[in-house]
Amino acid sequence: MTDFMDEDIHQDLFRPTQTLTVLTIIGLSIFALLDLMYVPGGIVGMYGVGVFNDGVRDQDLVDISMLIRAFSALGQLAIFLFVTISFCMLMYRCAKNARALGFTGFSHTPGWVVGWYFVPFAHLIMPYKAIAEVWQSSKAKVEPGVFPEWFDMDIGFLLRAWWAAWIFGTLANNTASRMSRSTSFELIGMCMIPFAAVLQVVSAILCIVVVYRLTKQQSIQAQALKNQTGLEM
Repeated sequence: MTDFMDEDIHQDLFRPTQTLTVLTIIGLSIFALLDLMYVPGGIVGMYGVGVFNDGVRDQDLVDISMLIRAFSALGQLAIFLFVTISFCMLMYRCAKNARALGFTGFSHTPGWVVGWYFVPFAHLIMPYKAIAEVWQSSKAKVEPGVFPEWFDMDIGFLLRAWWAAWIFGTLANNTASRMSRSTSFELIGMCMIPFAAVLQVVSAILCIVVVYRLTKQQSIQAQALKNQTGLEM
């Protein structure tokens, strides 16, 4: 494993992430609440296309379903930029903090921890690998003058579950949205909407837990080094 920023290690001090953590959690919480609106919207749509009433279509219910989903989508669009910026800034800072804590051997620079999200196709797996390194390092013990090895730290269920929920939730949501607008697959699309929404809510909740645990653990590591050395991190 190679770290293209090994030469910069220790040039940056550890920087607290409380503000970014709070902003990210607030943004993700709002996003999850807006996602929840898709559930009743999808159920109303299912009634509208006849899933629960013997195949009888009710266009008024279909229109109401579309209105609920449109309102939720507009809300998410308004909060999306805020969440993206705060989350990316937080992950970048966590990657920098891992280096400030003395960890080495990362395969991804702090820039690429964020940058992978914006590379088509690669964004499906590479951001997970980059964040997983920072996540693993947050589990390792830190000591003054020692470069702890984090490579063998167990990633655990939480990070994997978050990424899986995000991937499948996004795919399900995109598929449901397209199908619900198609005459041929409208019924299937309407049935998929609540399922996709639940997956995305689960993804947001898991992401909140990941963010909280990662930043908390790094703060504990920084405090441990401060107690051992008497120096500010």
